[in-house]
Amino acid sequence: MPFGPELILGFVGLFLVLFFVVIPFVIARVGGWAALAAEYRLVGQFEGKRWRFQDVTLRGWFGYSGGVAVGVNAEGLYLNTIFIVSHPPLFIPWVDLSVARREVKFLGFRIGMVEFAAARVPNVRIALKESLLNTIAKAGVGAVPTHAVADCASLFTANSPTEPPELPQ
Repeated sequence: MPFGPELILGFVGLFLVLFFVVIPFVIARVGGWAALAAEYRLVGQFEGKRWRFQDVTLRGWFGYSGGVAVGVNAEGLYLNTIFIVSHPPLFIPWVDLSVARREVKFLGFRIGMVEFAAARVPNVRIALKESLLNTIAKAGVGAVPTHAVADCASLFTANSPTEPPELPQ
């Protein structure tokens, strides 16, 4: 029995529903985006500088490679993915964020990461590359608190690349 147009359209429709609805829904739950969105969903529009197509890792292992827009302003950190369903934009105030630095070595290369933990969802850590944080710090985005982005950038330049610095408390 040959495939008719109805069957092909059915498969295409099923694929689209899986790809754009079901899979992002599962990714949001497993990765931690849904937990962050329950507490830090953006209300309104984000006003501030954005860097699109950035790498963000949640929970230390779940990566959104090149699929996140990261933004900052004087009030907080903005995150938005390419997924429309199950991934609402996030806005986390600076006062709710704590920061830590970690080193990742991949094939002999050092990749500095900065991990943010949100006060209301501490089990979901948000990791950004240090190169992005340096770019944000150089952009002079405004009154970004020193305990967040600006302080992280100074940690990267003030210490040797092989030894992680002592973090401020």
